[in-house]
Amino acid sequence: MRGMVLAVWAVIAAGVCPAATVLVDFEGEAFAASNTATKVSRTDSFVTSGSKALRYECGPWRETLFAVDIPETDLAPYDRICLDLVNEGPREDELNLHLAHPGEKPNVSFYSFSGMRGRTFAPIGKSVWTMSLVKWPKKTKDRIVSRLYFFCPRPFGSKITIDRIRLLKPGEADVPPTYKAEDVARIAALEKTEADRAKAERDAAFAAFRDRSAAAGLATDRMLVGVASSMSQVRPLVATDLSRVDAPKEVSLRLAKDEYESVQVIVTPAGEETLKDVRVTVSDLKTDGWFGSTLGADAVTSEVVGYVKTRGVASYSVGYTKVTDAAKPDGYERHGTNPRPGWWADSILPFLKKTDVKSGVAQGFWVRVKCPKDQKAGTYRGTLTVSAANAAAVMLPFVVRVNDFAVPRSSSLPLAITFNPTCSWWWYEDDADFAEREKAKDDPRSPVNAWKRREVEWGDFLADYYITFDSLYTLEELDRNMHNYIQPMNMAKLGKFLKRFNVKKEMRVPYRFAVQQGWAPNPTNAYQKAVWEE
Repeated sequence: MRGMVLAVWAVIAAGVCPAATVLVDFEGEAFAASNTATKVSRTDSFVTSGSKALRYECGPWRETLFAVDIPETDLAPYDRICLDLVNEGPREDELNLHLAHPGEKPNVSFYSFSGMRGRTFAPIGKSVWTMSLVKWPKKTKDRIVSRLYFFCPRPFGSKITIDRIRLLKPGEADVPPTYKAEDVARIAALEKTEADRAKAERDAAFAAFRDRSAAAGLATDRMLVGVASSMSQVRPLVATDLSRVDAPKEVSLRLAKDEYESVQVIVTPAGEETLKDVRVTVSDLKTDGWFGSTLGADAVTSEVVGYVKTRGVASYSVGYTKVTDAAKPDGYERHGTNPRPGWWADSILPFLKKTDVKSGVAQGFWVRVKCPKDQKAGTYRGTLTVSAANAAAVMLPFVVRVNDFAVPRSSSLPLAITFNPTCSWWWYEDDADFAEREKAKDDPRSPVNAWKRREVEWGDFLADYYITFDSLYTLEELDRNMHNYIQPMNMAKLGKFLKRFNVKKEMRVPYRFAVQQGWAPNPTNAYQKAVWEE
């Protein structure tokens, strides 16, 4: 009787939440790698549908691409596509999926493509990649797909198994993957090894920061305090970023009259206890001597740094170029990596002067000095104090050097910074997250809408740093046709476009000359040569 009741309940549940449509389970679908850097094969490990899955392997920093053929399928009725992934490492890695129309050729460009595209960052162990199918590119004529292109322009190097690629309609709930017992054990071992490695890395970075603080004579029992450049990105939950944080004996800045200059103060608990009501304050600063000048504390602001969580991998890399032989056009080495998803320092919160800091979190405070235009040149000294309700205050000498000249109120160089906040629809973690983002589009309190009420304040803030409040995409014709302009076959059209806006031929530096002068790296393939030597 009990079994009958359960069976009836299962039928009712199935009627309420229909099962997903399995698009690919790698039992018989054709697939192929498009270059030697990519290896794909069927495997019986980490299977979640049928008896086979697809294993994809690649080396570090070599563009990868492979294709999976499917019957022509209209994706219009569906709002999500889900994939079961297991990443065996050795590192978490990026993976992109392009849903291609019939006859569409492979294209790994992030600027010129049709069809639908998404990107994920597969952690070590198991994960489910959910990609939205709601908002397709405007130039997409239909949603009929016949091939899946998987690619990664700059992989870290990994081994990823993919299975049970499925489609879900609005309202359909996804079913989590089920693995064989031996695969469950392997996944658990992978995730434990990665967790242990990450913990050891965090502990080592934290211990090194604590040792630097002790060597500088700073207290290390309850609260650790450091300083980072305003140009450094210190993520709150990535302990290795503490390597960019100095444990100083003093905090110092140099600036001109009528100029802003900033420094970051980083605070993290020394133990497991949360630091309460942490704030950073600065005293009046004075030059030496009986008749010394004063730079008032009101010229210094200290504001809590806010953070945003990214879910996708950026299409660009962050790094540096090391010159090995300045006499040779190819005498350089490029080092870089795509910024990883997670919490990143982003906003400065002027309304928030204090905050709690949990164990394991590196919280930033943005200390900004505005030097008055008529301030006397000299070296001003005061005290920077980091205090908390449940820890002894840390006081550091604060030194500001004012140069004997003033910066102009505006820049002679034009600059356009695009500011276009939108609700990201490529990546979300689950159905609830997806629903929250859809709702935010129409909520006037949502940041994507609320910023418009503060547009004048935003423009005024940018002007302090010589940044004009503008957009790179305000020209209607360029916005409509920008995909075409970057294609090699349309270089003549691009030339006409530039001529219209009085960009003369002699103002366009040939790419070959730029390479010879060391302004640009060598072309890496014939495609780049064809574009840039035009």
